Amino acid sequence: MCEIRVIQIFGLLDTADQITQLIVDGTSEECNQIKVRVTQTLSGITTSDITVTANSAGQWRAIFESASDDFDPRLFVCGRISEGAILASADCVTDDSCSNSEEFKDLNCGSMVPLPPPPPSQPIQICPSTSLMSPTISEECVDGRRNVVVTGVVTPEPGTIVSARIVLNDTSDQTVAIIDEVFGQTDEFSLGGLDNAIDIPPGEYIARLEITRPNYCGANTEIISVAPCPGNGRIPQPPDPPQIDDVDLTGCWIWFWINVTLFAAVGVLVFITLCTIEAEVWSAVAAIASGGALGAVWAVLTVLSKGMIIASIVLILIALISFILWIYCCAFGEMRNIICSVLSLLMTILAVLNSLSVVIALVLSILSAMELFGFGCAVGAWIDVAWFSILMSITWFVGQLLGCFPGITFNRLMNPR
Repeated sequence: MCEIRVIQIFGLLDTADQITQLIVDGTSEECNQIKVRVTQTLSGITTSDITVTANSAGQWRAIFESASDDFDPRLFVCGRISEGAILASADCVTDDSCSNSEEFKDLNCGSMVPLPPPPPSQPIQICPSTSLMSPTISEECVDGRRNVVVTGVVTPEPGTIVSARIVLNDTSDQTVAIIDEVFGQTDEFSLGGLDNAIDIPPGEYIARLEITRPNYCGANTEIISVAPCPGNGRIPQPPDPPQIDDVDLTGCWIWFWINVTLFAAVGVLVFITLCTIEAEVWSAVAAIASGGALGAVWAVLTVLSKGMIIASIVLILIALISFILWIYCCAFGEMRNIICSVLSLLMTILAVLNSLSVVIALVLSILSAMELFGFGCAVGAWIDVAWFSILMSITWFVGQLLGCFPGITFNRLMNPR
């Protein structure tokens, strides 16, 4: 029986973040030729039909390119669609009764072509191939411990981003140490090795190679038997494992909310400061474009305005320095295991503040043009928009380095291939 399914729609971006291709993926059974089209339900913009051929596994892909004479993918917008939807329709060429249409409220976009959908009735395979070498244990004892080298190799599936780690557990499956951890890789990579050798006391251990992203996959394991050192008389028990999940993050969380408060305080202070600046000051500012001196602007400022401008600059510097130090000490340090969730929370807060600033700026600009409100308040609101946008850009860049958001990751930056 013929069956067609539309699985996903994706916008491929160029370096200028404009859509160059609109990609529709799907699967089919008992139909080799599929006719595909895409429609914006609100505007009525539609593509011409494209006929594609399903492969032997029943997968098909339709690509609408900007080179087409009757279609421009840039008419479509990435992200959440507030009104209407994108309708992707697929019909079997040889069977008019076999078709499928799916509405999408989100258009996902990126610079990497997405993986095709899984073949019909087959699970999605996202676990990479892994191998864990037999550990190397030194014959020499130093302070009652032996040096152990564990090496693992991970090969990601094409188009996937993988994070992995090698942990050392005792016989009760309690974690003794994390030997090595690598984040956000797309090509084959190694973990452990000589650079991450570990000194451990005699005893029985289990080395585990675990995949932590895109999802947890079953671990490769190797038994490590560390012989007693000469003259010890008995095999000492391994030390109590550190409670990785119980690390006290109170300080970093308090610092996080202090930074959020500083960000908001800067926005309020800048807005109030520019609201208090009188009309003759803005006239002096406008005169600079025609050859006026900057000193004339400073001269017409009141003592209160000068003080508030200086206070705003100082508060901006304090907020930025505090944010940078928090990133260094917490984002790349104590909060590393949960940093992706923390950065997502910060992006949400900054996006809300930025959206409010945009609305206020637009309203005040209209009122200022109607001479119903001061010009300075509108300027202050637009500066707040720029301020929160800068903070969002910094947060996004840090997220890229840590492998939280799509793009360049820290390990690829440090270890280019």
